[in-house]
Amino acid sequence: MTNPSGTGALPAEFAAGVAFVHAHPDDETLTTSALIAALAEAEIPVTVITATRGERGEIVPGSVPEGADLTSVRAEELRAALAALGVTRHHYLGEGRRHYRDSGMVWGADGRAAPAPDRDPEALTAADPDEVDADLRALLGVVSAAAPAASVGSASSAAPSASVGSAASAASATFATSAPGALVTYDSDGGYGHPDHLATHEATLRVATALDLPLFVVLDPTDTDFDLEIRRDAHTARVRAAHAAHASQFSLAETSITHSGGQHQDLQAVERYRRLR
Repeated sequence: MTNPSGTGALPAEFAAGVAFVHAHPDDETLTTSALIAALAEAEIPVTVITATRGERGEIVPGSVPEGADLTSVRAEELRAALAALGVTRHHYLGEGRRHYRDSGMVWGADGRAAPAPDRDPEALTAADPDEVDADLRALLGVVSAAAPAASVGSASSAAPSASVGSAASAASATFATSAPGALVTYDSDGGYGHPDHLATHEATLRVATALDLPLFVVLDPTDTDFDLEIRRDAHTARVRAAHAAHASQFSLAETSITHSGGQHQDLQAVERYRRLR
């Protein structure tokens, strides 16, 4: 176990930089904001990669003006949250090539998230895993020689002729300076089972394994089998400012948040992580 009270206690693997791979805007804040803040304050390079725009998430009543584009609202909220945390490197998965859409979810009888019955065909969970992996590798500054080259057609947000392989090569050339020393994402159950969280974990694990990169996963803060613990009270101002930025996603009180769906959650005191590989 590691319980950092200062920058010297952060894992040595983090020194070359850390890439956080998240499914939706607000996940970086809810699950990893203290670690991101700690790294930024230690002047360790941080990259946040967001797989979708969170366009299917519920909305806090009155938080989004009538007629406003939710994707744009949440992109601006994410920008503000990352600025509060000290992040200057952010990319959307598939950036410049395609838009992975929020897969949506429903609550299952067991209280966990389950797949939505009306998933968009352009959703993250509908994508070819090889395509997702190639896009993630590109943002990490590494392109596989075996990256698929089939045209993605209407799935692309760029020209219809753009291919996974060529787009990945271009992205790699752009983002190679941010190649990390370690990756961070959700654990194998995605925290609460959201299909996009599960897909993000699986893709990050595949890429980390292929590239032989250390991978740390987010744990429930009550989990006692952890390798890294970050106290949020050491980064209160940054963490609260990031939470406040996501006004369409949840309401922030002194010691808790209320999610857009009405779920009440106490603000956690610590973040815990386990090194998976």
